[in-house]
Formats: sequence, C-alpha cells, structure tokens
Amino acid sequence: MHRLIPFFIWLSYVSASLKDLASCDPLRKDMHCPPDPAFAGKTSFDFTSSSWDDTRFGDFWTVDNSTAQDKKRLDFGTDGKGLAMGMFQTGDAPTLVSNKYLLFGKVSVTMQAAKGTGLITAMVLKSDSGDEIDW
Repeated sequence: MHRLIPFFIWLSYVSASLKDLASCDPLRKDMHCPPDPAFAGKTSFDFTSSSWDDTRFGDFWTVDNSTAQDKKRLDFGTDGKGLAMGMFQTGDAPTLVSNKYLLFGKVSVTMQAAKGTGLITAMVLKSDSGDEIDW
C-alpha cells in the first residue's frame, strides 16, 4: 500500500496540471456552459486612457483573482504608454480575459515585450473547447 502513495501523488499532480482554464466542456455538451455573448461589431480598447476606476475596463475585461487582490500587477500609470503587467514573484501571471467572445474577425495588438531573462510576453485567443492561437 505504501508503494502506491508516490503513484497517487504523481497522478494528482498530472491531473491538476491538465486542468483547463475553461469552466465548461462544450465538446461534451456540458450543461454548465453559459451562452457566449459576442462582440456585435467593431470594438477596441485603449489601455493608454484607462484605469482601475474606469467602468469600461470592468465591462470589457475580467482580471484573474490574484491580480484583482494585488492591483500593483496591472499598472495604468505608464505616462500614456498603456498597461504594464508586473510579475513580482515566481508564479505571477497577470491575466486579462475579455467578457465577450470573438466569433470571427481581425485582432490587432500593439505591445512591448517584457525585459529580462525568462520572461514571456504573450497574447492568446482561446475557446471554451481549449483551442487556442498564441502569439
């Protein structure tokens, strides 16, 4: 029995690492999947003129829980350069998720890569089924 403990620890680690960010599985016709509100036309968001207090920011984006609790991870005070996403300790990954779906169209982003060794700057489009396009 004691020889199985490392196996169960490994199994729990693997299953936890395979969890997806999506809260439903539309491929299995999961009944917990909410309707997908989509952008109804051209839209844009300009981080150079936004702030935490801007209602448009909250209407457009959802911030991950860790960043919502530690707002220094998203810095709007960049002298008009946009939004700075900060990582202050191992495991930090400030994440913004749009509140609406892009069903088709064109995406354009202007961003500056992070400075430093081992830092990753990325833009990801991800569907509920786990399909993604990464830049």
